[in-house]
Amino acid sequence: MNIKSFEKLVNERLTNLKEVPTNKSVATTIRRRRKELNYTQGEVSSGICSVSYLSKIENGHLEPENYYVQEIMSRIGIDNDEITNAVYIDHVEELISSLYYNEADKISKLFEEIKAKKPMNVLSAELIYLGKSVYFDELDQSIDLIKSINVVKKDLVDYELKVFMYFIALYESKHLKNKLALDYLNILLMLDDNDVNLITLVKILKGQVLTYLGEYVLATNLICEVERHLVNTMNLSRLIDVKLDYAYLLVLTGQVIEARVVLNKIKRYQHFETKILERYYYVLGWLYKREGDYEKAIKMFLNACSELYYESMSNIIECYFKLKNTKMLNEFLTMINENTAGERYKFHVKLSNYFSVKSNNHLYESKEFISRQLIPLMKTVKFKYYNDIFRYDLIEFHRSNGRYKEIDKIRRKM
Repeated sequence: MNIKSFEKLVNERLTNLKEVPTNKSVATTIRRRRKELNYTQGEVSSGICSVSYLSKIENGHLEPENYYVQEIMSRIGIDNDEITNAVYIDHVEELISSLYYNEADKISKLFEEIKAKKPMNVLSAELIYLGKSVYFDELDQSIDLIKSINVVKKDLVDYELKVFMYFIALYESKHLKNKLALDYLNILLMLDDNDVNLITLVKILKGQVLTYLGEYVLATNLICEVERHLVNTMNLSRLIDVKLDYAYLLVLTGQVIEARVVLNKIKRYQHFETKILERYYYVLGWLYKREGDYEKAIKMFLNACSELYYESMSNIIECYFKLKNTKMLNEFLTMINENTAGERYKFHVKLSNYFSVKSNNHLYESKEFISRQLIPLMKTVKFKYYNDIFRYDLIEFHRSNGRYKEIDKIRRKM
């Protein structure tokens, strides 16, 4: 996917105020099937109508009862049962509302309801499938849906386009591709929209992304703004999530006392969902790690291993590295390497192996691992905290060899 194509599409919408036809299901189905069959418009329209007339059909300017539409559908093997003019905009809004309130059961129920109706090539329905997949971390299915919808994204109305870009940003952020996620969020914010729930979700995600990128002041301002809104709307589930975002930000910036105050406030809330509880332990583990209490940190990360396995395991290995406990480090390293990690967890696996290499106290091996394994990965994975660690290790290596020009190059990039 090319993010510039999204920027171009949004700019066209803003400049030309171009409306997307509501009769888009037929148009989308015909255009998709033609492209799947690798036919040109001339090949499909030959003997039926002109190419320009087929273009009108594919742009949704003709009703499905039209004789020529029916002939085109027949030629490329589309049954009437595959066509529905239903546009599930209301259901998309319902999905966003369920995401906003962290209502997993409602998301699953909505998905099953839409799936039971078997809508074919209805973009709003596909957005619901995508939202459910991203929310429940079904990321292999998510990328297939993203690719499918991306082909016909120009048929999305403005609201759907914003939702689509939000889901892409959420998907990319789950892979720690935070700069790319931020780009999508900034583009979608160019479009006007009155759905407060969607805007709030976008701001929550943007705050998380900015935190990873090290834009701590901007992230703090955004998180505090969102927190006030969630208090006013009494959205407790999302409020706890955002407070955990803020505590994590404070930990990353070394403000452990302030972070502990926030975590103590969160602790007062009762009936944590498992997902939120494990995230609480994960942030608390980070706090102990920053304080240098690695034994307590390990206990907290172990409590978070069900929902955040690779993230927690890489931190446990880092803690054993700090404790100079090579035996336990290698035991946990074997465990994480034995599990099949998808693309999403590639960074955490390499990070774990990095601490193993570093435990050998051989600067050259550490430098080679950073240069060959981690730096190429960090071109897409953006996590300032670890970026800084890797760069400081490279500086230490070059300093030990008197390569001060190399040190200057690294510092200029910081």
